[in-house]
Amino acid sequence: MVGVGPEVVRNTGANGGTYFGGEMALDFMFWPWGRRVGLWVEPEYDLIFHDRASGGIGTTGGVLLGW
Repeated sequence: MVGVGPEVVRNTGANGGTYFGGEMALDFMFWPWGRRVGLWVEPEYDLIFHDRASGGIGTTGGVLLGW
């Protein structure tokens, strides 16, 4: 799956503030053990606007359990 949309980031550090930006994510699901147990991974790219544009790359993943 593909996802694109706006995001709001709240920074609570020394230079705290609320910033706006956008995010693009891809969602991949793998079912190597049939329909009962699978894996998913979601790489993403964020672009935040503050004094200048700042980008970041991240990923999230986990286990899928079917029934």
